[in-house]
Formats: sequence, structure tokens, C-alpha cells
Amino acid sequence: MNPLSIYQVFVRDYEGGTFADVEKDLDRIVSMGFNTLYLMPIHPIGVKGRKGTYGSPYAIRDYYAVEESLGGEEEFRSLLNAAHARGMKVLMDIVIHHTARDHRWVEEHPEYYMHDENGNILIAVEEWSDIYDLDFSCETLRDELIAMLNHWVKFGADGFRCDVASLVPYSFWERARKESLAINPDFIWLAESVNQELITDIRSRGLEAIGDGEASMIFDLLYPYDLWTEMMRAVEKKDLKVFQILLEFSLAEYRAEMRKVWCLENHDRERAASVIPDEVSLINWTAWSFLAMGVPFVYAGQEYEMKEKPDFFEKEPIHFPKKETELCRLMRKLNSLRLFHMEDVLAMKTFVNESAMEFAEYGKKRHYYGCFNVNHLDGEIPVHFEDGEYRNEISGETVIVRNGKLRAEDCPFFSVE
Repeated sequence: MNPLSIYQVFVRDYEGGTFADVEKDLDRIVSMGFNTLYLMPIHPIGVKGRKGTYGSPYAIRDYYAVEESLGGEEEFRSLLNAAHARGMKVLMDIVIHHTARDHRWVEEHPEYYMHDENGNILIAVEEWSDIYDLDFSCETLRDELIAMLNHWVKFGADGFRCDVASLVPYSFWERARKESLAINPDFIWLAESVNQELITDIRSRGLEAIGDGEASMIFDLLYPYDLWTEMMRAVEKKDLKVFQILLEFSLAEYRAEMRKVWCLENHDRERAASVIPDEVSLINWTAWSFLAMGVPFVYAGQEYEMKEKPDFFEKEPIHFPKKETELCRLMRKLNSLRLFHMEDVLAMKTFVNESAMEFAEYGKKRHYYGCFNVNHLDGEIPVHFEDGEYRNEISGETVIVRNGKLRAEDCPFFSVE
């Protein structure tokens, strides 16, 4: 299997808002080198307590149905087949920590939901006012959910992106993964792990929450939310060193085969182009997110440096320009570089470098070096690799490291030995 490169889409935000519109866009997405399409939830949305005009796709009313306004099950199957014909994998977003308030289980199976001592249904996060939390101590609920997940594995999905996975018991995920792999041995599991503050808050109320260490034993991929606060401080040019130190710890702490998805943005976060201060920094952070050991993750529109974050309670179509940007071309180049080196990489060393993001990756056959001018410095950048001439695989030019420094203008820099 080729190294993954993930492109996230919200079907509703296409011009026509259907699977057919996404299908028409597949060639453009594939042309940039992305081989994995991640679809935000595609199921019918609850009406009771709905937020905004259209509601949150994370308030699901029927796990087995496909929202008709998106094109229904027939168009979804067509999109799956079209993606597979192009060598792409498709990840479905699954939301099983909670359901919409008008899911039929609320009336038919109240025992499936969390209740307080007065019999009121609970929610773990107050602002999630359009949903009810499920109670995983109920074995019948677990059986129902496993059967539903297996249905979509058999339908042809290639993996799941699991919403707030940290708030669902480890034992459930363990069983779900085992059963999915019995159907499809290559099935992919991506966890939306959560930040430490939320885990602590949930545990303080006597509820279960699993940390990234536990999640890494089940999932193939995790979000970088355990590092997010310091990663954003680094992105905003406030401090690189703390992020680098924590990144080094994170890479050594979790299961060796597990990978982080290096999203600079997603549907829950601000657009990268609105947060990263300038073009040079944006290009260098993008290059780092593709070439650091892990999996690149792009939210539709990021490649065009869009700054407005879509409101997923409304319908806000994304208008994709016909003309490619420098970032589109860079992503294509970076994805091609990943194909020839990422399967070889066994480990990555992140250097503490207050001037730039810098790493050495160690493969079975070769070593790889990268330096990324994320702070948009002028002049020279100190580095930790040896003096000499290197080929920059991104630009194709020869780069000279002299007296432990390279020119800032030679970044983003990536070389193979």
C-alpha cells in the first residue's frame, strides 16, 4: 500500500452539494497526488435541537441511511467506485459517541443513552446541544454499533475517521478493529483524538476517556491534538522549541507503526492561510507537514490558500479556482516525494532549532534530511547535518551547507543520502 495522503471534503460544500460533484472533482484531487478521500458524515441529520439551517453532520439520525440531498446511496456507491478506479481509498466519518436527539433509539432504546441520577439524558460537552451521548456499558448497544460498522466495511469503505474517538471505550475500539480487519485486512482506522484538557475534564466527572498512548495501540492514525496548542504557537511564530521537544517525545512515546496526521487545518480549526502569517511560512509549513514522518492531511480549499473557514451548520459552497496555485503544484511535488521515501522511513529525529523546523529521517536503505523556513527568516539558518553539497529534492537545485548553515532561501529543503 502506498503511503497515505488525505484530502478531506464536506460534500454539502460543493457547488451542487452532491456526491456527483465530488466525483467530478476526483481527477483534480488525484492530479495533486492525494490517494485518500475523507468524507465528513454522509448520514441524515437530526432535526430536534438542530444548529443553524442545515444542522451539524455530527448529529446523526440514521446510521444505515445516506442523506438523500447529497445524492443518496446510489450516488455514494458511484463515488466509491470512481475513487477506487483511480486507486484512491475512501474514509467514512463515523460518529458513535452520540446520536441526534431524534434518532429512533431515543424512543425505542433509552437504555442505549447516558442518564443522570434523575433520569435525564447526559451530554459530555455542554455546547454539543444537538446530540445525546451513548452508554457503552450497554452490551446490546455495542453489538448494534459493531453490526453497523461492519455493514459499511462490507459496503466498500476503506477506512473510518472516528469522531471524538478518545471518548469511546478502548474495549469497543479493540473489538471493532478486529472485526473490520476480518472483513478487509487493509482497513484503515483514523482517530480524532482529543486534547489533554478535555480528557482530564471527562475523567474528572467519572467518565471514560482514553489517551493517545492507549489509542495508538488500536488506531493506525491519530490527530496531532496532544500537540496542538504548542504546534499553533509554533505556527504563529511564538515558539518553535517547545513544539519540537514535545514532537520528539510524541514520536517515541507511541506504537512505532502508528502515524500522526499533520493537519494544518480541518473543519474544526481555522484555515491555515488565515493563521500562518505569510506566504513563505505557509509554503514551508506545508512542506514540513507532507515530509515529516506521518501523514499529510489537507482540507478542501487549503490548496488555494482559502482563508474563510466554512460553517458546517450552513451551506457555503467552495468555489475552486480553475487556475492552479503555487501551493497546488507544491503539494503535487511533495506527494510524489512521499511515494519514493516514506515507506522506507523507520524513525524521525526532530532537532531543537529555534530558527526552523528541522529533522533527520532514518530509513532501512537511506537517510533523509529536511529543513523548513517556517519563520520566514532571511540570511542563513543553522542546521545539524554535515557541511557539504546536497540536492534539494523539492527544487531540484544543489544546496551548500557551510559552517553548519544553509541559506534561508534554499528552504523548504529536503535531501536524500
